[in-house]
Amino acid sequence: MSTENDKIAIAYNVAQAYNNLFKANQSIKVLEENLTASQKRDETFLRLESNGVDCKKRPF
Repeated sequence: MSTENDKIAIAYNVAQAYNNLFKANQSIKVLEENLTASQKRDETFLRLESNGVDCKKRPF
């Protein structure tokens, strides 16, 4: 009985590890997308500033 329980526990742990790996990879993709978007925003603001546009937040 113990051997069967060990096999089930190992299979469960492998499935959990694969699931965690999948989630980590998805998180990396989202972070890379966010980084790209942030870099594009930075480039846009730098171009606006170089053209004399004030990009500072103004209180309303």
